[in-house]
Amino acid sequence: MAGFIDNYLTERRSIEGIKIHNGIDKLERYLAKSKISDVFIALPEIERERIEQIINKIHLKVERLS
Repeated sequence: MAGFIDNYLTERRSIEGIKIHNGIDKLERYLAKSKISDVFIALPEIERERIEQIINKIHLKVERLS
C-alpha cells in the first residue's frame, strides 16, 4: 500500500505507519509518481458525480479501480 489520500487531513499523518496524503485533487500526480496499480475509493461524503469525475480521470492509469 502506497498510502491514503484525505481531503480533510488532520494532525494525524499516518494510519498504522502508512502515510496519509493531502488532497484528492492530487491523486493523478500520486499515481504517476508512485506507479500505483490499484485504487480503492471510499468517499461516502462526496457526491456521486464527483466520484465519477475521479474515476474518469484515473481509470486508464491503474489496473484495478474499486
